[in-house]
Amino acid sequence: DPQHKELRANFAFIHMQNLYNGGQYKSEDKEALKKAIQLIKDEFSDDDNAVNAYLMEGQMVFDEKNYTEAKKLYIEAKEKFPDEERCLIMAARSAWMVAQTNGSKKTDMEEAIKLFKELEAADPSTPEYWGESLYTLYNNTQQTALAAKYKKYYKGK
Repeated sequence: DPQHKELRANFAFIHMQNLYNGGQYKSEDKEALKKAIQLIKDEFSDDDNAVNAYLMEGQMVFDEKNYTEAKKLYIEAKEKFPDEERCLIMAARSAWMVAQTNGSKKTDMEEAIKLFKELEAADPSTPEYWGESLYTLYNNTQQTALAAKYKKYYKGK
């Protein structure tokens, strides 16, 4: 019945949050947290809070330096929760980490640029999310004319 489903959902979210806050995502044994995340994705995916399961799962694999998998999870979350900006922020950051860790292939950098541009369009008033990243990525892809627009956000030397 709907009331029991809501109670179960609340319990599942609290359990997942407690595991995460307790450092479970950093430990060698992540199985309990992975199971809690999967339960939410499988049984409560229509709940507004389900985005947190995707974000936690993405953060776990990002912390393991599996940036390709993190990017995939964050993009999946972005498509499922288009109004949740954190998904797009982390998808863009993961895409950039993919580019940085595989020899800066132009196709990977272009994908990161695309996601950061999407973030800029979604939140133009928060350049700390996209400004410096776009400056650096455009320079790294020899698009200096496009990079010039973002130079003011660059914090490096």
